[in-house]
Amino acid sequence: MIRKYYPEYPTADETTEYGSIIHWSKIFIRPKRANIGNKIVPITCVCGKERNIEIGSLPYYKYKGLCMNCSGKLYTPKGIKNTNWTGGIYIRKDGYRNISKSSLSAKELEIVVSMFKSRNYIPEHRLVMALHLGRSLSKDEHVHHINGNKLDNHIENLQLVSPSEHASVELTWARAELTRLRKILDAHGISY
Repeated sequence: MIRKYYPEYPTADETTEYGSIIHWSKIFIRPKRANIGNKIVPITCVCGKERNIEIGSLPYYKYKGLCMNCSGKLYTPKGIKNTNWTGGIYIRKDGYRNISKSSLSAKELEIVVSMFKSRNYIPEHRLVMALHLGRSLSKDEHVHHINGNKLDNHIENLQLVSPSEHASVELTWARAELTRLRKILDAHGISY
């Protein structure tokens, strides 16, 4: 198969279009097994990983010489072209919804660009508050969810507070919730 592209195997090493090196000078022959070719050529990927490829199964005109990891990076589409794209939204483990930088309009991005820093995502509640105020939020400005639902990011449910005010509000809410749960347990005769 490779002979039609290389009537004689080259003797010099060759670099593919992606930077991998095919070591033609190091071709070796392994003992022949059933249905397996025996001429092998070593290849070095751009990441430095070396492996041996059977020449008979190497259609050179299509082969890039990349390892599985590097070829996955090359062929995995990014952003909206990826099949797993969720519209630039994901929910963190702590329950907050995050929005991708790429899903914002140019006007929105201009307002909140300083809030991204090195990250590509921003919490939605902070984004909504910053867009409502028309400016970026500092680290010392917290956004509190009034009803306690972290996914309800309507501006009517958000309140801009200082870190100490936020801690106080959260503690008050937690105590009220604990009292409510104790009343339910007492009403059903469940000890705690």
